[in-house]
Amino acid sequence: MRINVNTVADSETFPSAVDVIVIGGGIIGTSVSYALAKRERSVALFEKRDWR
Repeated sequence: MRINVNTVADSETFPSAVDVIVIGGGIIGTSVSYALAKRERSVALFEKRDWR
């Protein structure tokens, strides 16, 4: 199974609807997001820092 990951820089490119919003990109936030995506849920993960 392939999980699609998209980076959103502004509100213009943000999806109009998602199944789940996760706040925090630490180990728990990313793990929860990954598990939900594997179950074919659309997930928006918000992180306050830019990790590029």
